[in-house]
Amino acid sequence: MTHKWLYQELEGLDEHNLRVAFNDVDFCLRVRKSQYHVIFTPKAELYHYESVSRSKDTSPEKVKQAKDEADYMRSKW
Repeated sequence: MTHKWLYQELEGLDEHNLRVAFNDVDFCLRVRKSQYHVIFTPKAELYHYESVSRSKDTSPEKVKQAKDEADYMRSKW
């Protein structure tokens, strides 16, 4: 959860370089880099069903995309 003004100030999720993975992680890292806090609460119960709406990342194109996005994150952060 984030304030709308902060999301807009940081230009939201990076849909250009991170179309599938890591866009949430990248956003949180940009929040911290901008001197804001990312707060965790152990009382929240969250569920994340990775790739439930997508097919498996086994095609050569999807494997390349996953590698490119991981490489982008390594080089950026």
